[in-house]
Amino acid sequence: MLTAFLFCCQTLTSKFDIGGGNMSLRASVSLPSLKVLEFRNFSFLDSSLFDLILRCSALKDLSIFECEFPNTKMLTFEAPSLERLVLNWDDVVMELAADLDKSLEIIAPSLRYFDYTNRIASWGYKLSNMAYLEETHIRIYHAQSIPFVVDHEKLVVNIDVEDQG
Repeated sequence: MLTAFLFCCQTLTSKFDIGGGNMSLRASVSLPSLKVLEFRNFSFLDSSLFDLILRCSALKDLSIFECEFPNTKMLTFEAPSLERLVLNWDDVVMELAADLDKSLEIIAPSLRYFDYTNRIASWGYKLSNMAYLEETHIRIYHAQSIPFVVDHEKLVVNIDVEDQG
């Protein structure tokens, strides 16, 4: 019950750190004043997390650690005010064929810091409009339990930089 209340709090601004379990968020969930959001060890049953991120209009810092998206092929993180993004799938067990064929898209024009870890090299990646990006840490490596087949075209990261002047 407490979590349901917090997911609709219009004035929450400080760090919101929750972890563990399965989750599907209602469309009414909105945290427009939230600046820091962190999820750990969740299985998101649909793409509702991405809608929530878009509705967090003040969001500056987003961290996703060891979360699964079993029913979502395209993971789209869109947040116009986001400055820091950490996505870490280092210890998530992804052995199903559906886990190998996902795509990650990041639309964050204010992003300054990006930290990314994934054990599956076959994902597709699209990073766009990152004119303010200052620091990145990207680790994509082979997990022992997954057949290692790399589609080199999917490893190409497109970073579109628009002239801000």
